[in-house]
Amino acid sequence: QTGYSGRSVVAEIIMPDENFMQFVKVNDKVGAEHYWLNQMGGKNMMEHMLDRLALGEVSPFDAERVVGPLARPKRHPQGS
Repeated sequence: QTGYSGRSVVAEIIMPDENFMQFVKVNDKVGAEHYWLNQMGGKNMMEHMLDRLALGEVSPFDAERVVGPLARPKRHPQGS
């Protein structure tokens, strides 16, 4: 048997809606990210990893190896 068993994914998943796609259409990456995080309840990789850590699903050592130093990202209002 090869490979890994019991591993899971930490990722950013976006289920775009019409408003999100308007940001994409005009190539407004900052606006799209702000909308996704603050209006759609999205989570970036760091936030997802911190949630998994809190549940005891991953070790802090593995977490930092994957996403870097652990710190909850600060969210900025649009336009900042």
